[in-house]
Amino acid sequence: MNKPKKSSCKNRALMAGAAIVSIAAGAPGSAYAVSGTGTAEALLLAPIVITAPTNISFGELSVLAAGAGGAVIQPPLTARSLSIGTAAGDVALINRGSPTLAAGNGVINISAANTAIDISIDAGAATDSRGGVNIVNGYQLTNGGTTPNRVIVVGDFNLVTNTGGSSAAVTPVSGSVNVPVGATALIKPSNVAGAYSGTYNITANYQ
Repeated sequence: MNKPKKSSCKNRALMAGAAIVSIAAGAPGSAYAVSGTGTAEALLLAPIVITAPTNISFGELSVLAAGAGGAVIQPPLTARSLSIGTAAGDVALINRGSPTLAAGNGVINISAANTAIDISIDAGAATDSRGGVNIVNGYQLTNGGTTPNRVIVVGDFNLVTNTGGSSAAVTPVSGSVNVPVGATALIKPSNVAGAYSGTYNITANYQ
């Protein structure tokens, strides 16, 4: 018998056994951790900026002592007319060579991203009824005070067209769009002569 060879076989068996144990250490059931990446994105739109470069101007008007009525601005025609129900002569539209107040529709300028925007005239707190026209949620034009004889109520706002109503959807082109705006002013026979002015509020939101 050759003992050295037997010893050599035993060593090979031990080596084989060591290999089997090493494979078993990675068998199913062991815990594995993996990692990866995800993506996220956001698109920031330019903030909406509202300006009113042109006022709504009813120009010069005259009212009879016994009468009352209203004047209407019709956008985008820059045209004035008398409100429905105003008796002839109650309110007159005066056109002199260079009116103190140039008559015409106002303009709202919307500066924003080139995407659809909803704009609207906010509801005001003033109400009045003259010449068969009723205004609710209107605004006041004043002449140095808030007594009835120094207040003219303005309402029935129209955006874009004379039948557009007080809200509209517009899309700025190249970052800007002009929106014509008109309204109705109700005149009282007791209103004192002079210039009347006031403001109205506008809201604009991305759709």
